[in-house]
Amino acid sequence: MAKYKKFIVPALAVVFVGVLIATPAFGVGSSFQRFFKRSGNNVTFLGSAWELGSSASRIAKGWFTNLDASTIVIGGATTGDLTLSSAATSTANFTAYGGADTLSGNINYIVGDPRTATSTATVLTLEANGSNWETGTRVLKIVTDDTQAIPLAINNGSGDVAYFQRTGQLFTSGGITLTSGGTITSTAAGNVTISPQGNGAVILGQTGGTGYTRTGWDSTSHSLASSSDLLVTGKLEVDSTAYFDNGVLFYNTLLLTDGVGLFLGTGSDSVIGYRTGQTNDAVVWGLSSDSNSILFTEKSDISFDFAHAQQTNPTLFIHSANTSTNEWISFTHDKTNGIIDVGTGTIRLNDNTQLGDNIDLFFGSGGDVAFRYSSTQTADALLAGLSADSRSLLIVEATDRSFDFAHAQQTNPTLFIHSANQATDEWISFTHDQTDAVITSGTSSTKFLSGSTTSTVEIGVTGQPGCLAIQDTDGAGFTYCSTLDGTMTCGTTSCK
Repeated sequence: MAKYKKFIVPALAVVFVGVLIATPAFGVGSSFQRFFKRSGNNVTFLGSAWELGSSASRIAKGWFTNLDASTIVIGGATTGDLTLSSAATSTANFTAYGGADTLSGNINYIVGDPRTATSTATVLTLEANGSNWETGTRVLKIVTDDTQAIPLAINNGSGDVAYFQRTGQLFTSGGITLTSGGTITSTAAGNVTISPQGNGAVILGQTGGTGYTRTGWDSTSHSLASSSDLLVTGKLEVDSTAYFDNGVLFYNTLLLTDGVGLFLGTGSDSVIGYRTGQTNDAVVWGLSSDSNSILFTEKSDISFDFAHAQQTNPTLFIHSANTSTNEWISFTHDKTNGIIDVGTGTIRLNDNTQLGDNIDLFFGSGGDVAFRYSSTQTADALLAGLSADSRSLLIVEATDRSFDFAHAQQTNPTLFIHSANQATDEWISFTHDQTDAVITSGTSSTKFLSGSTTSTVEIGVTGQPGCLAIQDTDGAGFTYCSTLDGTMTCGTTSCK
């Protein structure tokens, strides 16, 4: 049978047992082949692989294989438009292969209006052999009419759940779930939540990058350069604990509001804050019982152990510039008195010190002696109050102040003035025995000398004649002497 380029099978054919339509073989052997046969009331194709047309003369510039199989394959270099159109729902699979057979025209899949592509499989896949999206080669592109406000949308049957605007923005009514875990969601109020998977972390910044991460529009003024660096250009609010694993530098005011404490120590051992619970608002520094101490030292000595014992009451220690355990002055209150102490040396006042009226300057741990400038006297006066321990006030050389001058307890306050020797009897004392004023010498006689060339002792004043009472040698009485116009008269009659 000669080769035919066209054949016709009428719609109404004569009933026959078998129909043979043959052609010289091309591509399948050298003999004539049958490719149609009658099977019942149907005409079926023979063979599992055959061609309609040839590579040189084919229908629609392509050829078809496997027409009786579940998949129809279109082969050849197709250069025109290829259209699959069906008014009904199509459940067939449609595959367009690239590669050696280049498909450079348009693919239109039209199944009515609106135009919808569905798949009976789990996933409808559009695949391109390549992933170089930056250069735009060998990638899968979806091109739409970019004059539409929303050229591409994803619909779940109840409405659009995600869509791209023609400006390139992606909108979704749900969250974005990342394939490796984690989601990005938003609310109607405009809140955006980034949730990592499990115990994962939310990381901002490029891994190993050289640029810093920021929120807001300002640029760094402190040379931030790493992707681990973060710049917050607006206000930052932290509603829980903040941890700083390195130094914190402040280039502006650090403000702790009323009642907020600045704690020091891992166990919050010390705290300083502005407290409004005081009668008048005040800065309060609280110390823990670990030491109850504040030490002021040189910065370079901060790591030195100054060996202070635990204090019973909060105590301030001020140290010298040496790394010494005893060169300090301290201030504390022992629940009874205010205490100023030194580790070594003395407390020295290098300028005038003034105590107000009726303020006592005490001496002795029991407050045994007190000096006071008293304004309650008829005329203001300096008072020295002596305790009953001794009722004595001794004036001695400074180098002798540790020597025991062995004075007994006095009945009345007594002033002792000692010589420059460390002697227990070289003194003169002044007291009042509740009857008479008494001047006593510890040894030898009492001399009355004046600063002139002669020594003059005056007894009495105008209106009060002088009277000299001399103890008798038998101790039984006194001899009294008085004078009148150069004549001294002595007798046993008192002239007091």
